[in-house]
Amino acid sequence: IINQLLTKSRLKINKLSKDIIDINIYNELKNHDYNLTDDDLFHLIEAIKSECHAFVTIDKELLNNNKLKNCLLTQHRIKIIDPKIA
Repeated sequence: IINQLLTKSRLKINKLSKDIIDINIYNELKNHDYNLTDDDLFHLIEAIKSECHAFVTIDKELLNNNKLKNCLLTQHRIKIIDPKIA
């Protein structure tokens, strides 16, 4: 599935860039879940700033975090997706 999405330019894989950090989004996400690691936050911020529609992860803490998933979907139009289910 991942190769198909890459071929069709429907999937973007980026290395994490610290230049894209947005303190307002950082604080917003941190307020939804204080247990989020900085790495998770930086990846989510990059997805938001890049206007992604989906955030694919196998991280169970993100996949099972309904409060965060609802925030991302309603405020940023990003859906957290488990690649095993997609």
